[in-house]
Amino acid sequence: MRSSLGKKMKDCCQDKTSPYDIRDADNNLIRACISFGDALLSHTSITETEIEAIRKMLQFLRRLPEPPPYGLHGEFGFRIEPDVDDWEGGHLSCWCVSVCRAMFEIFSCQDDEEADELSWLLWPGQQNFNDLTNARAWIAEVSKMEENLKPGQRLVIEASTWSISEEK
Repeated sequence: MRSSLGKKMKDCCQDKTSPYDIRDADNNLIRACISFGDALLSHTSITETEIEAIRKMLQFLRRLPEPPPYGLHGEFGFRIEPDVDDWEGGHLSCWCVSVCRAMFEIFSCQDDEEADELSWLLWPGQQNFNDLTNARAWIAEVSKMEENLKPGQRLVIEASTWSISEEK
């Protein structure tokens, strides 16, 4: 499967009718997103709603460079927060894959100033200027989610899809 995904993405880069400007260098990051989603599906704390959202997002990722199905808006990932019952302060760090109005985004943000954050964004029809400098770090972090935790922290999975009623 890996080689067919790589070939499909390579072909799409040569086919200028593709809506996304996916470069050969982006293939490892996109494959990592698929592996990330698959890993989340087997996490012990995942809900049925989150499973459904991740499956829809994986369907989109596996069909790249095709655009997402009409009306698909969603994301999956995880965040790290303090392991206290009444925590209401957002997150300390997060790793996410998102698609909304055909914008495709892969990112991380972390509370550690030394951390390698990633912000990778594609819009259909736009040239890809993404910097992959921190992609290896992102791939390593999502492949070993639990290793990102420090004492007193917990991992929380986030996955959802939604519709925007004003469309079409």
